[in-house]
Amino acid sequence: MVAKIQDGDYLLLCKALVDENKEVFSSCPASTGSHHACVGGLLTHTFEVMEWAYNFAEYYNDTYDFGIDKELLTAGAVLHDIGKVREYGFDSTGAAMRPTDAMKENAHALEGAMMIREMAQELGTPEDKARKLENLVASHHTAYPFRVGVSPITPEAKLLAVVDNLDSSVSSNFGKDVVFLDGKPVHIQDVA
Repeated sequence: MVAKIQDGDYLLLCKALVDENKEVFSSCPASTGSHHACVGGLLTHTFEVMEWAYNFAEYYNDTYDFGIDKELLTAGAVLHDIGKVREYGFDSTGAAMRPTDAMKENAHALEGAMMIREMAQELGTPEDKARKLENLVASHHTAYPFRVGVSPITPEAKLLAVVDNLDSSVSSNFGKDVVFLDGKPVHIQDVA
């Protein structure tokens, strides 16, 4: 998923956070009732947002020469919901992912930004890069009731918010039972 990131700082940060959280990241849902509400839904949603974001950035840069930082945007797309690894936990039977008592609805945006800050400090990521990435993650929900009070400050953050909303809105209407295997969408009932 992070193969499109060429910037060494963003690549290292994404790999470290994804690797550190890969068990939960690959198994938890993106939501519990609207979009990608299935095992592996978070991974599928993240992949889709990353693909949309990268392609939109290429289009706007090629067509209008907007100068969107594809590296920043792609890293933001990969990490935009990383805070959900702390928002969800297995229930008492170990069979299902449920929101944890410790997390409030959509606190994942702020939690993800804090996770980026902590890992960036550990890795020695340049402060300006870490701050921009934190803002992308903290501000990716811009509409009520999901907004957490952080506004997007860069074109990349604004684009990420739109792409995340697009993917979750479309997927809440259809495709809830789709996951990606080997980069291809597969219906869950075909894998079970």
